[in-house]
Amino acid sequence: YGGGGIYNSYTLTTAHHASFRPVVVHEFGHSFAGLADEYYYDDQYSNYYFPDCEPWEPNITTMNDFSSKWKDMLGEKGVSVIEGGGDMSKGVWRAGPDCRMKTTTASGFCPVCRRAIERMIKFYTE
Repeated sequence: YGGGGIYNSYTLTTAHHASFRPVVVHEFGHSFAGLADEYYYDDQYSNYYFPDCEPWEPNITTMNDFSSKWKDMLGEKGVSVIEGGGDMSKGVWRAGPDCRMKTTTASGFCPVCRRAIERMIKFYTE
C-alpha cells in the first residue's frame, strides 16, 4: 500500500487495500494543509532539513523559529515537543506521540495538525 500528497496539488493512494482510509486521510494532510510526515527511520537519509532553517510545514520544527510553530499551544492536552519527524530521527521535532501524519493507526490528527487544517479551511472560506 502507499500514497502521495503534494501540497496545493493532489492526493493519491492505492484503493484496494485495508489501509486505504487512513492512508488517504494522511495524504490529504499533505495536499490540503501542507503537513509534513511525522514518522522517521533511524537509517534514513538525514539531510532533509537543516538546523539553521525552519521547515515550512506547520507540524514539524528544527527549533530555529519555534515561536512560529506551536509554542503557543504547549500545555494543551496532546501537545508537546518530541524529537523525530520529517523522516529524520534527530534534529526535527513533532508535536505529539501519535498523529495521522505519523501512523495509520492514530485515531486522528494531533491538535497542531488540526489547527493547520482549520487555518486552511478559514483561508478558503473567509
